[in-house]
Amino acid sequence: MRSYPPTDDEGRMNSEVDYTIYRGFQALPFDNVPDPRFYAPCSQHDATHRWLSYGIQTWKGMGLLTGGIGCGEGLLNRPLIGQPELRQPVAGIPQLNQQIAVRAQLGPFTREETGSYIMASVEVAAHRTEVCTREAVGIIYEQRRGIGRLIEAGCDQWLLAGASGQVLQIGDRLVQRVGQVI
Repeated sequence: MRSYPPTDDEGRMNSEVDYTIYRGFQALPFDNVPDPRFYAPCSQHDATHRWLSYGIQTWKGMGLLTGGIGCGEGLLNRPLIGQPELRQPVAGIPQLNQQIAVRAQLGPFTREETGSYIMASVEVAAHRTEVCTREAVGIIYEQRRGIGRLIEAGCDQWLLAGASGQVLQIGDRLVQRVGQVI
């Protein structure tokens, strides 16, 4: 009789359910909670971080960081944070709006940043990067429109599907097939 969730002889989840065992990961690289260990440097996030850090270090007052849902604002300093829709209500409150000395806006990753993000996350989890092909990254970018949270969810599913099928490197066909389902 199989237990749920399925485990190996040592009580660990088996690779059909937990791709971390199959891939030798020390952590889930695409978990959906902010974890600074998995911060992947990219030009817009680095610039935003420098700008917000400047505001904090020089006691400029409040900072306002906005970005589309899932664009990574939760990984940066914790000033006033929200979706782009927050800008208009804040602008409508002059007393608050005047206190905001530093403003930054994050957008989706570029194609190159998407690849760097995936490789950096895998590097943290397993100290290697050869998880998917260049073509797969291109399809991931197109399917997920460069939105970090959507990339994470997709990569998690592709890695699980790859482990279940004992695929060593995630390719464009697997990404397309699984992408149609999720």
